[in-house]
Amino acid sequence: MKTIALFAISFILTMFYSCSNKYDIPQLSYDSATATITIMELKHLHTVGKFEYITTNEVISGIITADDKSGNFYQTIILQDHTSGIVLKIGGYNNYSEYPIGRKIYIKLKGLYLGDYGNTIQIGGGIDSSIAYNPQLSSIANPLLDQYILKGSFNNNVIPKLVEPEQLTTELYDSLQSCLIQINNIQFAESDVNKTLADTSKLTSAVSYLLSTCTGQDIQLRNSSYSNFANVKTPARNGTITGIYSIYNTTKQIIIRDTSDLNFQNDRCNQQLADTNRITSIATVKNLYSNKSITIPYGTVIKAKVISNYKNEANGNYKLQDEFGNGIILYSTKIPTIELNANLVLDLGGSTLEMFSNELEITNISADKLYTTSPINTVIKPTNIYQIYDSASKWNNSLVQLSNVTISTPTVSSSGRSYTLMDATGSMETFVKSSAGYNLPQGNILSITGYLTMNAGKIQLVTRTNEDISYQNSTTIIAHNIEVNYTFSNVTTISGTIDPTPAPIVTNLQCGNFRAIGLNSNPSASGRFSFTNWPTGATSASNDFTGVIDLNKYYEVTFTPDQNAQLNLDNFSFSIQRSATGPRQWSVRSSLDNFQNDIASSYVGEKVRIVQGNIFQIADRATNTSISNCILELGSNFQNLNKSISFRFYAFNSETTGGSFSLNNVKISGKIQ
Repeated sequence: MKTIALFAISFILTMFYSCSNKYDIPQLSYDSATATITIMELKHLHTVGKFEYITTNEVISGIITADDKSGNFYQTIILQDHTSGIVLKIGGYNNYSEYPIGRKIYIKLKGLYLGDYGNTIQIGGGIDSSIAYNPQLSSIANPLLDQYILKGSFNNNVIPKLVEPEQLTTELYDSLQSCLIQINNIQFAESDVNKTLADTSKLTSAVSYLLSTCTGQDIQLRNSSYSNFANVKTPARNGTITGIYSIYNTTKQIIIRDTSDLNFQNDRCNQQLADTNRITSIATVKNLYSNKSITIPYGTVIKAKVISNYKNEANGNYKLQDEFGNGIILYSTKIPTIELNANLVLDLGGSTLEMFSNELEITNISADKLYTTSPINTVIKPTNIYQIYDSASKWNNSLVQLSNVTISTPTVSSSGRSYTLMDATGSMETFVKSSAGYNLPQGNILSITGYLTMNAGKIQLVTRTNEDISYQNSTTIIAHNIEVNYTFSNVTTISGTIDPTPAPIVTNLQCGNFRAIGLNSNPSASGRFSFTNWPTGATSASNDFTGVIDLNKYYEVTFTPDQNAQLNLDNFSFSIQRSATGPRQWSVRSSLDNFQNDIASSYVGEKVRIVQGNIFQIADRATNTSISNCILELGSNFQNLNKSISFRFYAFNSETTGGSFSLNNVKISGKIQ
């Protein structure tokens, strides 16, 4: 039975390593040579850190896959059969003339030793104990090579095994250890491009580079400084590497035979276009995280809807939800503002997945990796507060809806309003930023929709607009007059771009806080809403102006009527004050026409003129005291409003960018019905 089995193995090996009649195979030097065990069977005789002296008449055979021709392998050849590969340490120099890549050889093992170097198993001729605390396997002395090595045919082809780095392990008995492997779609780090493959000064004996695939998998390339290609520069592009897989303790390494093992002709990962039709779920992306930040593999594409309102979020924060109900944060301050309900395809390759304040977020993504797409259906999970606490980690950054909820009176701060939500199962918090442009009603509501956050471990529901609130069917709006006043009493020179004064509280109307957009980061005065950095275009000696409105620089305030309520705006007045070099003109626009036209304006007195239709202009540039009773003539367009309306105040034709323009005593009157 043993003879038959060995004949079968010999036949399979011959077929596996043959070149399909491409070469004439010479006769073996020793026709009687036969392998008695496989390389993997031999390796299993070894215990890590030990030396085993072989006393039995065993023989292994295989094809040489690496020699010493380039100098990257020193006094070493690599032998591979159909089960694994192994390192053979041999003495002498230029051994490739006798033992070149592609030659089949047989090793008579009796009298040789097994050992390992950093967990890579080796065959050698003895034990070198010159360093008592660190004995090493020594080479087979050159004069003894013919005693142990039987030479066979030349030009046998070993096809490298195509692998991904994640398939490789640092286990002692990994079958790929010391085997010829190939890795595709791999590249050097940009910081390592155009460096020499090794140290030409030979101050260090070898140099390692970390190579990465476009799926974010890594392996080290180890090159000897004594190789004949040490001065060759590392390639800048992406491609294929072939070499011998080796391990050193817990490090995965690949060692090339010569530079023909490097074939880098493709675009680098970040220049490759992802297939936006191959969509990955957000859950799959989140599963990539393992307690440390990672680079998201190239080719990773998600499709998601933006479920957050940037006005009610931290700067640069966007909450994404896919069609499967999974959510995640996209964080970037370097991309254009993304509106609520935007439908996106995102190419995440090369961006970062990291944990911030107990929440996973995608960072370091550029605007050119975001594409608009067709509408995406998002799931809103009906639930209760008890279930939210029980499932918060699973539902984080995805939409939920609570029913039959009571909303508390808010706690007001300069940054916004904090509310307590209560249902039959418990209570939780929600927060509305001053910049959101709406507030929540107090009392009983039919339902509230929002997404969950676990920022700093604190579970909250975050709403997007007042449309996230559904009122009781029996809710009746009682008509009443309203008066809204903004005094800016809490504004200081360090209070930031949002008025910290609590917004007016008006029944059935959510009043936002004034905010400054595109201007300096802090007010220029206290007690009024005053900022600098307005567009210029005026000089002190002339009433001829050259400037125009900058639509990216303004003050804004938003009003939102409650559901089932209609807002009628009748009167709107305000005071302004400029510094000696501040803006000489200003106008007001609204969201009713998407801020396209100036609202009709009027002023009674001599300090201000109305020019070019509806632009306010200082009559005397020397005036830098407060000017009251600037009036907006609100017509029928400002009646029967059932959605949010925003007003923007634009100042322009400043004499210098350091000139200030301020608002104060803003008064609005009308009716809710």
